[in-house]
Amino acid sequence: MNAFIDTSSLFKKYVKESNSEKFDKIIQKLDEIVVSPATLIELHKSVQNRLKGRLITEDESRGILNEIVRDYPFFQIVEWSGAMEKTAICLVNKYDLKTLDSIQLSCAIISAADQFITSDIRLSKAAEKEIKRVLFV
Repeated sequence: MNAFIDTSSLFKKYVKESNSEKFDKIIQKLDEIVVSPATLIELHKSVQNRLKGRLITEDESRGILNEIVRDYPFFQIVEWSGAMEKTAICLVNKYDLKTLDSIQLSCAIISAADQFITSDIRLSKAAEKEIKRVLFV
């Protein structure tokens, strides 16, 4: 089984937070992880936010980023395309999503992954109207 994983959930793989253990069990059952072309940028920003907020140390930050860089080549990345942009614009207008959330959801739709995994409640509600299998973690 494959799954499109939103950055809000994928970050749980690298930093222990609410439902990280549940997420770890879920991804162990996957054959493929699909992500958006913005995911790597978002992951780096999430690490930076944790570092700036003093929730992690410099050493922890380097370790997390090294793990992300090591894992990333194994993810299937949806390519940026006109179809993705058009779908994202429709989703922005339909659900008033944030820009990056509309990109995430449009990539999930285009990828035709078996399920969509997110930890963003608002994105989850929009996704439930667009995708058959949505998992909120």
